[in-house]
Amino acid sequence: MDMECACKDTTCLLLRYSTPNTKVPKLTEFYDACMDTDTLDTLGLVPIEDHLKAICSANSTVEAIFRGSTISKATGVPLFVELSPLSDNAVNTRTALYAVHPGIRTMVKIIVSAVAALSAGVASAFGTISEFPTEMTSLMDQTVDPCTDFFSYSCGTWYNQTTLHSNEARINVHTVLEAAADKVIDKLFNAKLPKLAEFYDSCMDTDTLDTLGLAPIEAHLKAIRSANTTVEAIFRGSAISKATGVPIFVKLSVSPDNADVTRNVLYADNTGLPFGQEYFHEPLWANVESLYRKYLATIFTLAGHAEVETAIDFVIAFERFNAGVELSKRRLQEAVTPRRLSLSDANASYPLGLGLPLQGFGFDVHKGCNTTTVLVDGPYYLAYLEEILNSAPVDVLKTIIEYKVLDFNAPFLSTPFVEAWFDFYVMVIEGRKELPSRGRICRDQVQTSIGELLGSYYLKEVWTEEIAARADSLVLKLKASFKTGLDSNGWLDNTSRANATTKLSKLTHLLGGPKNPKTYPTLTFD
Repeated sequence: MDMECACKDTTCLLLRYSTPNTKVPKLTEFYDACMDTDTLDTLGLVPIEDHLKAICSANSTVEAIFRGSTISKATGVPLFVELSPLSDNAVNTRTALYAVHPGIRTMVKIIVSAVAALSAGVASAFGTISEFPTEMTSLMDQTVDPCTDFFSYSCGTWYNQTTLHSNEARINVHTVLEAAADKVIDKLFNAKLPKLAEFYDSCMDTDTLDTLGLAPIEAHLKAIRSANTTVEAIFRGSAISKATGVPIFVKLSVSPDNADVTRNVLYADNTGLPFGQEYFHEPLWANVESLYRKYLATIFTLAGHAEVETAIDFVIAFERFNAGVELSKRRLQEAVTPRRLSLSDANASYPLGLGLPLQGFGFDVHKGCNTTTVLVDGPYYLAYLEEILNSAPVDVLKTIIEYKVLDFNAPFLSTPFVEAWFDFYVMVIEGRKELPSRGRICRDQVQTSIGELLGSYYLKEVWTEEIAARADSLVLKLKASFKTGLDSNGWLDNTSRANATTKLSKLTHLLGGPKNPKTYPTLTFD
C-alpha cells in the first residue's frame, strides 16, 4: 500500500489523489522529497542538529527561551505559546495578535494589531531583559537539567506546590489571574465602599432572604397567573422581562451591527436553553430527565403552583422543542440568513413572538411611527414559536412564563430555591463536587449586576498612572513596529500596502476600563 505523505497542506493532498504520472513543477519535487524515506533515514538528526545544539548550549533561561522562540519562528514548531494573527472577534474589521496555548488552544487576546517586530517592540518599551523576576524564578526548579526535562526546570516548583481545589478542573493563566483579582475584590468588599458594600451585604444576608420567601417575585407571579388571554400573558411576561432581564420567548439585545460595526443594531434571537443542547437529546437526556423533573417539581412546589406534574410536562415539551429535538433534519440543516425588518414588519410577521415583546419593551410597532429596525437572527425559530404561541392554550403559556421567572430568580431567592438550583445546575450539569460558598455566589452577582462600579473601584486599587503609561507605550511601539513592517515588506503590492496602512490607521486601543463607567448615583438600598 502506498505510504500517505505526512504533510498537512493542500499541495500534498492534491498530489496524493491526482493522476500518478502527472509531474507538476515544485509540487512534484516537494511531494517526492516527502516520500523519500530512505534519504530521511540516512539523514537522521541532520535537519534539526543545529537547533538541538543551540538549545543545549544555552547558558541561561532567557537565552534558552529566546533561542527556542527563534526556532519556532523559523520552523513553526510550537513551544510555550503560539502567536498567530486572526480576525478580532470584537471588531472584525481589524486583525489582532493572539497568544495561544499550543496544546489546548485557550486564547488570550492581545488587543493590538501587531505581528512583525514583536521582540523589538517589547525591548523598545521595557528594555532588554537580563534576568527573570523572582515571581517567575520562584516557580522554577533550577536543580533540573533543562535539556532533560524543560517543563520541570521551568515550572517544577509551582507544579509540586500547587493542588487543585475539588471544584477546579484546571489551573491556567486565567485561573491564576482570577484568583489574584479575587484577593483585590475581597479587599474592596471589606473596605465597605459605597453601594458596593450594600449590594454585597444584602446578597450575603440569607436570613432576610429566607424570611422574604417569594415576596421579591410575588407581584410578577400574580400578574402572570391572572392573565386571561394569550396576548395578555405574553405582554405581561415581556414587561417582566424588560424590568428584570428574565428571558421569556425571545431575546432582545443591542450590539454592533456585523454589516457596519460603527453602529449598533437591535437583535431578536432565540432565548437559548437552560443547559446544554446535547442534554436534551438521547442518550444524555435519559441521564438528566429525572433530575431535571425533580428540580422543576421543587421550584413549582415552593411557588405554590396548583398542578405541579402537569406544569413539568409543559416545560419539558417546550424546552425540548426549543432545543430543536422535534424539528426535521432538513429544517435544522438549512442555512439561516438574518432578516432585517422594520418594527411594523416584525409585528406583522411575528405578532405574538416578536411584536408583543417589542411593545412590552416600549417600542412603537405601528407602521410609519418608528424608523428603528430589528435584525432577526433566527427566523425559523420565530416562525415555529409563532405557531406554538397561536395554538397553545393560555394556561400552558402562563405555566411556561412562570417557569422562566422562577428558574431565572431561583439563585437569588430563599435557601430552598438556591439549593435546588445549585444541586441541579452546578452539581449535575457542571459536574462539580461541592457547592460554591455564598461569598463566591455574591461576588459573581456583584460582577454581573454592578460590574462597572466594581471595576471602577478595582482600577483605583491596581491601575496606576505608571502602569497605564507603560502599557500604552508598549501598544504604540508595537503599532509603530507593525507600520515599519508594512512599509518594508517587499511581497506586498502597492494596493495591498495602502489598504493595510489605512486599516492600521483606524486601530484604536482601550486600556484599563471605560472612561465613563456606570456608578449608579441614584441607586439607594432599603
